[in-house]
Amino acid sequence: MAKGMRKRLKEDKLYWFGPINFPLAEFERCCGPETGMEYPEAKNKWTRRLNALRKAIRNGEKLPVVIVNPRPWPLLSVRDGNHRYEALCLENKKKYWTLFWFDDKKDKQKFKQKYKNLIH
Repeated sequence: MAKGMRKRLKEDKLYWFGPINFPLAEFERCCGPETGMEYPEAKNKWTRRLNALRKAIRNGEKLPVVIVNPRPWPLLSVRDGNHRYEALCLENKKKYWTLFWFDDKKDKQKFKQKYKNLIH
């Protein structure tokens, strides 16, 4: 987890939901080797990490939850777990345990309303 994110999670008043088993297709990464990523990473480093995670997934290892934040609403941005998210997608996983954080109660309520059929 990035140092700035750690600090923000400790200091800011945030609203949480989950963890819930949520469809991966709803998320977007913010980290990776593609042009325009908020947090760019060299392709060789990205690929090494993905390969290791894919192997772990195939071996049945338990991975931490993915942390997602609407940034900006309604985009569901993966804020922690971009490598895990991509590896899960490449391994054809459809859902994964996700913890959502919201900057205000209104975004949390909008999320719960929009995805009420998925979060029973």
